[in-house]
Amino acid sequence: MKIQVYQIDTEKDTNRVKFQGLEEKGYAVDPKIYSKVFDGKIDCDNLETLYRKLNLDEKPPLFFGHSLSVSDVVCVEGQSDVDDNGCFYCDTVGWQKIMFDTDSVPKEKNTMQVVVVEPNKPAYKGEMPHTLKAMQKVVGGNIEVVYGNNDGTVIVCDEEGKLKGYEGNRKLNNGSIIAGTFFVCGDDGENFCSLSESQAEKYMKLFETPQEISDEEVQEDTKIMFFGL
Repeated sequence: MKIQVYQIDTEKDTNRVKFQGLEEKGYAVDPKIYSKVFDGKIDCDNLETLYRKLNLDEKPPLFFGHSLSVSDVVCVEGQSDVDDNGCFYCDTVGWQKIMFDTDSVPKEKNTMQVVVVEPNKPAYKGEMPHTLKAMQKVVGGNIEVVYGNNDGTVIVCDEEGKLKGYEGNRKLNNGSIIAGTFFVCGDDGENFCSLSESQAEKYMKLFETPQEISDEEVQEDTKIMFFGL
């Protein structure tokens, strides 16, 4: 299902309504005190499954909020299995459909458009905070930059992905393997930056088809890395 998740920004929560149910609030939900913490697809078909997934299961790489909780708002689109698409308030018991103007949610200033590639999944486009902490969260560790695309883009992955035993993800043109989740972003020569739409489309197409990479192949590539030091 395609969703956006919004959570209250504590710094803007002057009335201290975070984690309160609708009855406790006593007034309409104010989108101006919320921040968008996720915008993408989740492999589930209803809100209860989504709740469990964003609390008990491993969260998507581009999910930058806390575990789903009371006062969070989830907006669903294009999902026939959900009773009416729209925005739903996570209440103390169940979900309540509400009016929620997503255009009134303050826009994050320091974000960049990237293409994320997870093992065994097609690549997808999304936005992430332009911070080292966010980059490390997406890849699962200290970042390593892979240059050589020669088109104003770079690949960012976990520098110890193979040593940690991460699953093989994709093979690059030089035959080396990236283990674990990685993302592609722009590079202006000094800093990382957003991908253009054409760059994003290029890498979603390039990494559209998952590759089957055995643990033996990953281990062998790790040996090659050591021998090259």
